[in-house]
Amino acid sequence: MKTFLQILIPAIAVLYSAIQVNAAADPNIVIEQLTDRYKLVSDKEGKLVRIEESCETTFRAKRTAGKAMALAFYSEDIKITKATGGTVGYDYVDRDGIFFDDSKLCYVAVELKKPGATAKATINSTILRPEFFSRILLYESYDIENAQYIFEIPTNLSDRYKIVERNVPSGMLKRTEETKGDKLVITFSATGLKTPKRFSDEPSRSRYYPQLLILGQFANPTEVYSYLRTYIQETDPQNQSVADKTREITAGCTTDAERIAAITRFVHDNIRYVAVENGELGQRPDLPSEVLRKSFGDCKGSASLIKAMLCAAGIDGRLVWIGTDDVGNRYSEYPVTSAGNHMIAAAVTGDSILFIDGTARQTPPFKVPFGIQGCEGLVEDGPDKCIVATVPTSSPLENMNKSDLRLTIDPDGTLCGEGSLTITNGLANSVKSLIEDTAPAQRANIYARLFEICLAGSHADQPEVNAAESEIILNGKLSLGGAVKKVGDETYVDINPSAYLTKLKFDTKERESPGYYSYPMSDVSTLTFQIPDGMEACFLPEPVEIENEWLSGKISTTLSPDDNTIVRNFSIIVRPGIIPLNDLKRVNADINRLSTACSSKIGIRNSN
Repeated sequence: MKTFLQILIPAIAVLYSAIQVNAAADPNIVIEQLTDRYKLVSDKEGKLVRIEESCETTFRAKRTAGKAMALAFYSEDIKITKATGGTVGYDYVDRDGIFFDDSKLCYVAVELKKPGATAKATINSTILRPEFFSRILLYESYDIENAQYIFEIPTNLSDRYKIVERNVPSGMLKRTEETKGDKLVITFSATGLKTPKRFSDEPSRSRYYPQLLILGQFANPTEVYSYLRTYIQETDPQNQSVADKTREITAGCTTDAERIAAITRFVHDNIRYVAVENGELGQRPDLPSEVLRKSFGDCKGSASLIKAMLCAAGIDGRLVWIGTDDVGNRYSEYPVTSAGNHMIAAAVTGDSILFIDGTARQTPPFKVPFGIQGCEGLVEDGPDKCIVATVPTSSPLENMNKSDLRLTIDPDGTLCGEGSLTITNGLANSVKSLIEDTAPAQRANIYARLFEICLAGSHADQPEVNAAESEIILNGKLSLGGAVKKVGDETYVDINPSAYLTKLKFDTKERESPGYYSYPMSDVSTLTFQIPDGMEACFLPEPVEIENEWLSGKISTTLSPDDNTIVRNFSIIVRPGIIPLNDLKRVNADINRLSTACSSKIGIRNSN
């Protein structure tokens, strides 16, 4: 997906644009045959108790000798029972932001000693908590020539459990079903499954990639909620410490809104986000008093602390299980635990639900971060009942980058500008997060690079910075050498208000994945150029507008009534969403047209 940093900060975006990784480990290696078998096992009462997986992978070298590797994740809840076929190894999975993660990796490395050589690797595992296993993405690290995904379902479970295709193109899979003894066998067969090149501006693969879902563990979102809620610890022996701290931080508050804001700020400012994913700790929130005592916690811990503090302040605080925009599934469509990957809190007042994300440190009270906007959550409403609610979305106009510059030509022919850049709401939060993660000595450079987006190609010294809760205002000066060119009797001036517009484009080379704009944002720019004394305008570029499902943009150039200034007004609105592969070239063409208009120079000449 395109991040705010990719789009808005060109100097930093270079680093992010390099994150385009071809998922294929080695194009010389293919999977000749993949057979992935899942056996659902029930107890005498007809309850699903585990899933046994056996994955056999036959690799082949195409042009030269090579090495291949079969992989499987395991943890406290997934046990590796057998691994054969080559060199077997085990390692921990290192994930950023995770203090301790019990996920580990089993691999089987095989050697293919000459072109055409084949080798088979087998990894068998047992999934001990099938409640948390519901999705199989249909891709590997190598292209697959032939694949079979086989599900064995006991007949006493076959009425309840279903295997459902999602994001699967017509004709990609052949499905067959047959009854063998006391089990139903469902087989999905496929040929020519490609591993597409990975792009940093695509959606998460769980949102668009072909997958098979195992449905039936839960009949509806309420059953998912009731199960997840069993992990909640109802009582906190040290809850008085939470009540005392709540009383302290809300002492000067006179309304519930003020109390909610004070609690949100306290958690954001004092509780460091550290994830601990280890067995049941991956689902069970830490006690609120422990989160408060340690001053750190994961999303579940911060949410439980916020809920406890809200309740201590006399406000109806609740927990919310939610899936971020990376998940792709919604509880109401697919009632599975994998529809969620996050926990937040909520304050319920009357018919209103105010969502509070304790991990979004730079998000002001009463706002939610981009990553959960429009996502669906399960809001506590008692032991056996929940509210299925959608987090509100913000308008692109709420998340604005607004610049206003006055431009002149100095005696040596350099274009100089002075003015302001205002960054609001979610965009400001992104900048604040970046600044927080940047060494103090480098922060001035970040602000200067930000101010340079007001005029493409310009250089800015450190601007004056004024940061409020929901906005950042930069005031300063910048300059652009080489922007003024004399051609015969005329002078052309490069006044480009869009330093980052082309960052909205998508790389389409060898691409098989859709594009993605992940958040709503807008840019409004006014550049006012002072025509030098003794000169007049002789050429003004034509206005241009673009409009598609994801972008609205326009550029206009006008002469003031007194003929002394030329004003360039530019705006772009970005609407979040997945852009289908077939539409990427059309979106790129619109961006190119608007970008070309932005880079069109104005013309001036001697008035006499």
